Amino acid sequence: MFAVTTAASERATLDRVLALVGEPCRLERLLPSGETRSVDVQAAVRDYNAVEIGQSNGGLQAGFSKVIMSSTEIDAAGWPDLVTLATQTADDPRIPRRGDRFIVQGRARIVQAAWAAPRIGGELVRIEMTIK
Repeated sequence: MFAVTTAASERATLDRVLALVGEPCRLERLLPSGETRSVDVQAAVRDYNAVEIGQSNGGLQAGFSKVIMSSTEIDAAGWPDLVTLATQTADDPRIPRRGDRFIVQGRARIVQAAWAAPRIGGELVRIEMTIK
């Protein structure tokens, strides 16, 4: 028989892997009010290699890193917050956006791009980002 893949099972697997190979990080968003909303996450962070940079048509540069994180901590914290969720456009506000800060190893990095990968049954499971 085939195993049924659900968002919950995939998220649980990702969380177990990130507990082993990830590191504690912090995601921050500056709201229009001037307030900062932050959430602590476990994430795998690695620099892009020369081949990836060379194949990117100039989009990636030396010093850029790839981040993989689960939606677990974001969902549990209600990040960025319910007010933001209610006033947001059709984009999912849980997915970091360009300009959000990502703190890794005490260093503030800036989100360049982020995307949901994959959604299972319409549910957010994993978030990938490029940070600078």
